[in-house]
Amino acid sequence: MDLKDRTSTFVQLGRVLALFGSKAPWPGHACGLNEAEYLQFDRTIAGAHHLNGWYTEGEVRHALLGLAHLLDAERMDHWLATYPKLGEDRSPRTVGLDPRRERSARWFP
Repeated sequence: MDLKDRTSTFVQLGRVLALFGSKAPWPGHACGLNEAEYLQFDRTIAGAHHLNGWYTEGEVRHALLGLAHLLDAERMDHWLATYPKLGEDRSPRTVGLDPRRERSARWFP
């Protein structure tokens, strides 16, 4: 996956976060989520204050709009332009994962 593909993935994420931030109804499959996934995340936003009183629905949506603002295509391109080496080809790497270590790093059961 080249830099342009990775950037467009984050821009798409920004669009979806903007939808949730503005409390928009499900826009269809073009957002990358089916209706059940979209509604579940929306319910999670609405109920976040049950787990932490500071996370009111309004504050969570405000934070999502802030993240969406940062993930705008123009802003991403401007920010990434300061890191020219990111666009260079890199050799693929093989990564190994230790399942025993992964299990102990979980936050939730």
